[in-house]
Amino acid sequence: MKMPSVVLFVALASTFCLKSGHAEVSVADVALLTVVQGEVSFQGKDGKARPVVAYMRIRHGDTIRLQKRSIMRLTYTTVPRQEIWTGPGSFVVTLAGGEVISGPKPVVVPLPANVPQRLARV
Repeated sequence: MKMPSVVLFVALASTFCLKSGHAEVSVADVALLTVVQGEVSFQGKDGKARPVVAYMRIRHGDTIRLQKRSIMRLTYTTVPRQEIWTGPGSFVVTLAGGEVISGPKPVVVPLPANVPQRLARV
């Protein structure tokens, strides 16, 4: 008899977290930008393009644009991978890695499985 109560509680708690934005917060930041050389900008949900700076967090859905001869390195907090991007080009950051819009594909470096959890705490 107690099992349906537990299921109902979990369902209601999940719905509350999704509606209140708590679930979004846990997956919003998906990568840490560790190296930037040249002109690189990002465009978030607000639609404004801004320059990136080293050690900033990148969110799911951000669009990154690299100008000619630009280089940047992203280390993901959601998957054990690091990506090195070179310009010119652009891509969208996702939970699983960058998706190319234009330009070359990144160099992907696999990382140990515990790296994302450690970076997420920083």
